[in-house]
Amino acid sequence: MAAVVSPEDQERVRLRAAAAFTSPLCVQRDELALKFYTACFDGNIEEVKRIVIDGPVDQLDINRVIHGGTAFAAAVQNSHLDVVKYLAALGADMEIPIHDGATPIFIACYRGNMEIVRFLCSQMVNLEKPNANGNTPFAIATQHRRLDIAEVLLQHGVNIAPVNKKGSTPFFFACQEGNIDVVKFLVRNGADTSIGKNGISPFHMSCYRGHLDVVTYLVVEVDVDPHAVDGSGRTPLEVARRELFLREILDIPRRRAGKEEVIRFLEQLDADKQREVDPLPLCAGPNGSCSDAGCVVS
Repeated sequence: MAAVVSPEDQERVRLRAAAAFTSPLCVQRDELALKFYTACFDGNIEEVKRIVIDGPVDQLDINRVIHGGTAFAAAVQNSHLDVVKYLAALGADMEIPIHDGATPIFIACYRGNMEIVRFLCSQMVNLEKPNANGNTPFAIATQHRRLDIAEVLLQHGVNIAPVNKKGSTPFFFACQEGNIDVVKFLVRNGADTSIGKNGISPFHMSCYRGHLDVVTYLVVEVDVDPHAVDGSGRTPLEVARRELFLREILDIPRRRAGKEEVIRFLEQLDADKQREVDPLPLCAGPNGSCSDAGCVVS
C-alpha cells in the first residue's frame, strides 16, 4: 500500500523546493538537508515526517543531492520501503542517479530488494537507464544472480541483451563467469546466444575460461556449433589450448583443471566429427586397410 500524504504536506514540500532553488541556503551540506538525508538513510520514518511538517520553508528540497545521491536513493539503498513510498507520495524524483550513474531501480536490483523493485516498476520508472559502465538494471541483476528480479524486469519488457561499454551482454558475461544458472535462465527466456564481444563468441569465452558445465550445456542443450571459428579464425578448441599453454608457461594454476576438462571434451567432439567425415570402409580389416582386392577405397 502506498504511503498516504495529505495535500497540505505536498504543498509544503512544493513551496520549500521552489524557495530552496533560489535561496542562498541551497548548499549541499545544509543542516536541515543533511538531517533529512540522514533520517531517510537510517529509515527513521517518523523523523522524516517531522522534518517535512516542521522544517523551515526556505531550506528543504527533498531532491537535493547529498553525499553523491538523493534522500530517495539512500532510502532505496538501505531497503527502507516505508520511506521510499512516503517520499514517492511527496513527489520525489525517483530517477535521479547517484555519483556512478546508478538510478534507484538499479540500486534496488543490485541490492536484491524485490519489494522495492516491484514498487518502482509500479511507478513506471525508466527500467533501462544504464549506469556509468553501461550496465542496465537487468544486467546488474543477472550479474549478481538475482534471477527472481531479472524475471520481474523481463515481465515489464526490458531488453534481455543490452550491451555495456565493454561490449558485453548479460549472456556473454554469464558464459565468461561460468554462471550456469544464469546461462540457462537467459536461454529459456530467448536470449541470443551468438552475440559476442570483440570477435569472441560466448561459447568461445566459456571454453577459454574453462567452464565445462556451461560448455557442455551449450553444446548438448542449445546445439551451439563447437567447431565454429571466432573473428580471428580460431576454433573453441584452439582457444582453450592456447589459454592452457600460456598458463603452463606462466605457471598459473588457477582453473587449469577446468580448462583441461574442456579441452578433453572438445577433443572428443573433434574426433567424433572426424569419424563422420572420414569413416572406415565397411570392408576394413583390423588394421584399417581393406581386404577386398576389388574395393575402390583401397
